[in-house]
Amino acid sequence: MIRMNINTPRDSRRRARRGDLVTLLALAVLVLASCSARAAGAPRVSYAGPVPEGAVARLGKGRIEGLAFSPDGRTLAVATDVGLALYDAQTLHQQWSQASLVPIQAVAYAPDGQLLATGAADGQVSIVAPSDGQVLDALKAPAAVSSLAWLPASLSPAGQPGALLAAGFANGDAVVVRVGDAGAQPLLSPFGQLPRHPAGVTALAFSLDGAMLASGDISGSVNLWALPELRRAGSLRGHPSFHRVQALAWLSNSEELASADSKGRVLLWRMDKASPEQILAQQGSPVLAIQADPEGSVLSSVGGDGLLATWSTEVAPVSYPLAPPDTEATRATIAADRRIIAIAAADGSLATWRIEGEAGAPEQVATLQGHAGRYTPVEAVAWSPDGKRLATGLGTDVAVWRDLDGRPERVLAGHTQPVTALAWSPDGTQVASGGRDRLIHLWDARSGRLIRQLPGHTGYVADLAWSPDGRQLASAGALDHTVLLWDARSGRVIRTISEEGDDFWSVAFSPDGRTLATGTTSGDILLWDLGGDTAEIPSMRLRGHLAWVTDLAWSPDGQRLASTSADGGALLWDVEAQTRQPVAAHNSVVRSLAFSPDGRQLATAAKDGLVLIWDVAPEPTLRAVRTLVGHASGVNGVAWSPDGQRLASSSDDNSVLIWEVGPASSGRSRIPATSAGRG
Repeated sequence: MIRMNINTPRDSRRRARRGDLVTLLALAVLVLASCSARAAGAPRVSYAGPVPEGAVARLGKGRIEGLAFSPDGRTLAVATDVGLALYDAQTLHQQWSQASLVPIQAVAYAPDGQLLATGAADGQVSIVAPSDGQVLDALKAPAAVSSLAWLPASLSPAGQPGALLAAGFANGDAVVVRVGDAGAQPLLSPFGQLPRHPAGVTALAFSLDGAMLASGDISGSVNLWALPELRRAGSLRGHPSFHRVQALAWLSNSEELASADSKGRVLLWRMDKASPEQILAQQGSPVLAIQADPEGSVLSSVGGDGLLATWSTEVAPVSYPLAPPDTEATRATIAADRRIIAIAAADGSLATWRIEGEAGAPEQVATLQGHAGRYTPVEAVAWSPDGKRLATGLGTDVAVWRDLDGRPERVLAGHTQPVTALAWSPDGTQVASGGRDRLIHLWDARSGRLIRQLPGHTGYVADLAWSPDGRQLASAGALDHTVLLWDARSGRVIRTISEEGDDFWSVAFSPDGRTLATGTTSGDILLWDLGGDTAEIPSMRLRGHLAWVTDLAWSPDGQRLASTSADGGALLWDVEAQTRQPVAAHNSVVRSLAFSPDGRQLATAAKDGLVLIWDVAPEPTLRAVRTLVGHASGVNGVAWSPDGQRLASSSDDNSVLIWEVGPASSGRSRIPATSAGRG
């Protein structure tokens, strides 16, 4: 037993609400075919990920939702909101990745290491081969999977051979299925069900003797279920109401159970008592993982503050920081032997730590950058004029990619809030970035040096555009009613454009540099004469959209102007005649558009997650000639490479996809979705 001062709270038993899960047991087992997305050649260390058919590269990885070490501690499975990846635990080199259009929220290795289980936001529980990520079998439930736990075949109740897998769901349901040996058909078969919990099931753990299953839920309850009947054997009440049970761990004698909650409380229970025997911690930060050593004499936990705490029968409690101060850890896992720990942080970084000895100080083993942080959608993307480099937002940074090989050439750090707009100077020597911090930064594209900072907007910078001669930079300030024209050399504001009662969301210079088009909240497009006229009224007003104008693009010959809007449509304008034609229709806000370099096609990107390509020459049609499917969330930006061969799209899923769209890859059929990403 772990010896600590005992602090036993009053037992406040509450009966759990029962529900009928017969329908879950009647679910058919689905056999899914999944192709390996293993990249050829050496694994990429960072910023890599699977790509859908039709794409050639993915820049970025998904947000980490779950972590699990293999039983031997050699590999680390990482579940993300775009799929599943496997890393070498010592180097964090990626061994393979498999994509999913639905976030993977839970992952757990089988005790023998021969299989992986994953749980998805759409309720699918999958059995995956650790060798390549191939899905071997799956079942589907009506609610998101929130927890998983394995019982080895050697402890499985008599009857059919195979291990047991317990799955908990966000609606309070929980089921147990039997998992046959690899190669068995079907691999999954029903075993039993638990009465519905009063809230989502957030933690599961089989006792080490196979006699009991413990479950924890959002309400703070811990329940015990006796195998093989899955009969309720007890309820453990000690966590405050609605302090989510984050993790459970049995000690080696199966007579003691540790439970941890979202407020940092770790409780130690004896099975012959209804109240906790000991309170091991009350640190206030969520406990992300707990693990007992094989002998049951040491218990370790990792909190959201990045602190590793260890309790032992032999030595006094100790704690070590595994992350710098003010770092927020979001996910953690501890290997079965407690020798290696993995922590994912809110900024998207992943790190592994090794521990030597029973209470040895942890030593950092490897770090990995490139997974998405908690709030890092990629809002902007822009090709350099020569097409050799691509600039993308990366949270508060700007990433410049050269070879699209999975690693940025340079990361430009300077904004304090996410980057919302990007634009290359016509000569390719500078990159302008705008952010939610209301600032514009001008960067030297070759050295990455910050040339100057341009303060002036009181709302975030929604869009940027360089004049064709590179002398001026236009910026739209969302919610500050202004478009600012800057002298690019001096950084001085040379003109302020405003429209009473309206805000600006998009800007675009005409190819001859004489006209600036601006898109407004009202849905109007205002054209401003830049040929020496500084009149405070626009030279032309184009009306047609029913909601704010999200993006603007001139055709390469300057004869037409394309616009997208929150009304779900795109319009093509003959500016001289002041006439418009509908081009595109999405099912949600259209965020961005781009003309192909020859002006014959138009790409649109929307919050529905799709990128559509439309023929607009000689006349526009309302039929998309290509539908690019692969992002797991809304698409914020789209940019055509100068040679017209590739299209880049940026998304709320924290990734950028590079699509082959040149003549050799053109076609009118829908590209099937085989993978997706956020990162």
